[in-house]
Amino acid sequence: IHDVGHPGYNNTFQSNSLSPTSLLYNDTSVLENHHISLAFRMILGTEGNSDWNIFKGMDPDDFVTCRKLITEAILHTDMALHFTKLDEIKKLPSQNNNDTTDECNNDDDDDNEDTAAYSWKVIKFLMHMADISNLAKRKSISIQWTDRVLTEFFRQGDKEKELGLPVSPLCDRNTTSPSKSQVGFIDSIVRPSLQVLQRHLPSITTIILPLLEINYKHWEEKELLSSKKTSKKRTITVAIGREKETSLEVDNNIVVSRAA
Repeated sequence: IHDVGHPGYNNTFQSNSLSPTSLLYNDTSVLENHHISLAFRMILGTEGNSDWNIFKGMDPDDFVTCRKLITEAILHTDMALHFTKLDEIKKLPSQNNNDTTDECNNDDDDDNEDTAAYSWKVIKFLMHMADISNLAKRKSISIQWTDRVLTEFFRQGDKEKELGLPVSPLCDRNTTSPSKSQVGFIDSIVRPSLQVLQRHLPSITTIILPLLEINYKHWEEKELLSSKKTSKKRTITVAIGREKETSLEVDNNIVVSRAA
């Protein structure tokens, strides 16, 4: 259900271009609402008789609950909500088996989450992280996804220029450094989020974070190499400029000499 019917242009583009989808959902989690609505319309079909209706044999009350949870989970993937949701996970007392603090085991504590509510909060954030964590996959897979994501971003940037709209961050192919963008995304979004989540899911420490650091090193090295090439290019350009200035001065001196 997540990302079904994605047009390849993000929420910012939808709002800035006044797309029919943004007008339908009043600029609120535009694509997330679109995915949910389209998916359920496809699954249920006309009067609920679709061959795709995986909910056909479900108790009506259970279906209502299931749809509510799916909707909540998909809306949770809106990147605009990232830091708000991250802050909630930071404040969420851990209930994994390795945590024996009084705060997590005190049934009288009003702030203590029951197991179901706690698990659901973690699952929703985990789904959000799965959506944005291609940089925490195996390097060979991660690089492919990075290329595809940037291709989509740059296509959006081209369209924004064509329509005279503000170019969204990371969408300008002329100014966005692939390596720098990945290093920055890991530093500011992916690593801090996984480090918070690992308190609730300890296996992230041993399985996911090591993969993230391998990819980080890859992009960091590419960014260093790119910076060196850029610096060298600037040095050559400056040197050529100085040679031209020197040549011009010599020519002027010759002209002056002949005039004399």
